[in-house]
Amino acid sequence: MKRLVWGGLLVLAAVSFIGYSAWAAEAEIKKDDFVTICKAGDGCGKFEMATSDPKDCKCGAMNDKLHVLKVEGDVVVLCQCGGGCSCELNIKNPYLCGCGSPVKVVRIFK
Repeated sequence: MKRLVWGGLLVLAAVSFIGYSAWAAEAEIKKDDFVTICKAGDGCGKFEMATSDPKDCKCGAMNDKLHVLKVEGDVVVLCQCGGGCSCELNIKNPYLCGCGSPVKVVRIFK
């Protein structure tokens, strides 16, 4: 039963990435970097985006310095933990950081 639930969650996560729109600029984001999340909305794009430079955010930044756990193509998995976190992906649950907080998955600002 657990495998079915996790499989369904993974499929849902993969399908959710398909709806993202691409932006035009260049960003080199890699594991262990710290990024800023740009707000979404009118004139800003439909979805939150990760950028290494807060100046890229047309409508301002939501978060500053989230830790990059994983980069898969143009999508990043981020740790939202404060101090005291191992800033690693939870081995038993890929939807949690090492400290137990949920990860944030967003597209890279390009």
